[in-house]
Amino acid sequence: MANLIQITDVTKSYFKQKVLDNVSLGINAGVFYALLGKNGAGKSTLMRILMRHEAPDFGGGLAFGIPFSGSDQEVNHQIGYVSETIDIQVSSNISDFYKSYAKFFRNWDQELFDSFITRFKVDPKKRFQQFSRGQKMQIAFAAAVAIKPKVLFLDEITSVLDASARAYVMEYLGAFCKSGGSVVMATNLVSEVERYVDHIWLIENKKIQINQSIKDVKNHYVKLRRLAGNQNPFFQTPHCISVGLNSDASESYIMVRSKFEAARLENAETLMDKRAITTEELFIYFTRDRGVAS
Repeated sequence: MANLIQITDVTKSYFKQKVLDNVSLGINAGVFYALLGKNGAGKSTLMRILMRHEAPDFGGGLAFGIPFSGSDQEVNHQIGYVSETIDIQVSSNISDFYKSYAKFFRNWDQELFDSFITRFKVDPKKRFQQFSRGQKMQIAFAAAVAIKPKVLFLDEITSVLDASARAYVMEYLGAFCKSGGSVVMATNLVSEVERYVDHIWLIENKKIQINQSIKDVKNHYVKLRRLAGNQNPFFQTPHCISVGLNSDASESYIMVRSKFEAARLENAETLMDKRAITTEELFIYFTRDRGVAS
């Protein structure tokens, strides 16, 4: 399957401080990508490069077959973008501003835009600056989907949405991917994408440490359960990493399946946790202070 967007050997630095180091990846149609990493890991930088908003220092890419170095505006009709930092400094109200904005996008769907504005209970006669941060995000999201893109880039947007808006947005994104669209969502609220994510990218130490389908990632690891009072020294081994406490006072751990099997523990099955590994637990596993677990 050909990538809609791809980058190869991308490196990026700011003031001699390297942020991304030799990163290569691609975006396929119909896939929901969760972009994970600690704050400051380089998630926003990666998204800006994928959207051609920022040039890498080294490496390159293609967007819908067009080199990143090109200036073809056709690509702009295929990509929607929403960021937590978005702000629109205009004097006109929302309704008038987006009537002008729509003229730049040949596939603009006014009915879809209006349906989101109505659903979010946004007053289109108000100016952008009059809305709360969460409402601004809702408006920007409505505009991003109204251009009818093939790929949506969402940078840390769900943390400022209320529960109702967040659920509505996630349901829409799930349907968007099922219809052939692609989503790249940078987030640290991993539990919210659990139902929808197909593929994980995780940035740590300036590199992509995970670039796999969620199914393959979960099959590669095993989840263990340490009951309260269990002093088994195996849980102190370097590759066995705690990912959280449970309501029954037990503690969950994750480690590479092959390492667990190689240990040949007696009664190994008694250490296994029958509950599935969650995306949030994987995020914790890979961002513990020990660094990336191999």
